[in-house]
Amino acid sequence: VRCVTNHGAMTDNSLAKLVPIRNHVAIMDIRSSALTDLAGELLSQFPRLTKLNLRSTQIGDKGVAVLNKLQNLQSLNLAETQVTDGVLKKLAGFPSLTNLYLWGSKVGQDDAKRFMAKNAQITVTY
Repeated sequence: VRCVTNHGAMTDNSLAKLVPIRNHVAIMDIRSSALTDLAGELLSQFPRLTKLNLRSTQIGDKGVAVLNKLQNLQSLNLAETQVTDGVLKKLAGFPSLTNLYLWGSKVGQDDAKRFMAKNAQITVTY
């Protein structure tokens, strides 16, 4: 199942309404929505997520840190979000992550390069 939203209408509260179908969602594209760090706790309950697009949301380090519970997450788009260099240590521990998008975020270029050098198994687009 793929969840693509009416971006302007997706909030933390509306995301909470999807939790009952969490075991049936593998791809979630919720870019340009009004999601905040509260969404991280909700999204961490979707065990089958393999691709998650959070581009242009208000999610930051706190919301992303709890996503490491997603054992199957392979692709994470954090472009144009509020994440900073501080989230990189957490992202290194995501067990299945192979694609990471950070362009336009608050992650510094030097920190992104160091992360890429230490985590060759993750393709980073910065």
